[in-house]
Amino acid sequence: MNRTIAIIFLTLATGVLAGCPRITKPRGKEMLGEGKFFTVAIEQDGRCVGLVNNRARLDKKPFTVILTFSMSDGVMVNASTSPSLLKAVQAGRSVQEILPIPIRGLPEYLGNLQQQIFITDKGYNYWYRIGDNHRFDDVTESKGRFVCRRRIANVHMEGATALIPIGSLNASALHLVFVKTILQAKQRVPKQTEYLTLVFE
Repeated sequence: MNRTIAIIFLTLATGVLAGCPRITKPRGKEMLGEGKFFTVAIEQDGRCVGLVNNRARLDKKPFTVILTFSMSDGVMVNASTSPSLLKAVQAGRSVQEILPIPIRGLPEYLGNLQQQIFITDKGYNYWYRIGDNHRFDDVTESKGRFVCRRRIANVHMEGATALIPIGSLNASALHLVFVKTILQAKQRVPKQTEYLTLVFE
């Protein structure tokens, strides 16, 4: 009995450190961007959500975005109810042609205190881990990589003054574009771009 409990505990712990607990194997990929600067995974109710053709199906309730980095790093994230930017990226166009990346992202607290994501067609969230400062709920280190988890329970709609619970979002999907950049001549230059549609059921 004790041996069985120990095996279950080790399995769950290993999954958490890897970025998404494998309680059940999801249908499709577990993450985007393997072997690159960063990876993206989605979790809900403690389980990995399968990514099929860059789409994840979720209940319309809180979920967690899991980003992994090999060093102190961050990504610009555009979240929109419109698929325009995502479709442009999917077609092979640079985000700079559609929505140029500013030096700074939208202002928010460290530590994801409001468990939110900005929904906008005009800018980018900036989720980063630099030393002890970060915009995630928690950051753990595993095998030389940093696993950064950000819970999304609320949305901040462009122009709104109050947060909206994710369950009250008046949209059937969110379209996310993640961009790793480097600074060159005081401009952000994209080095890796991933895209993902979250379909709410």
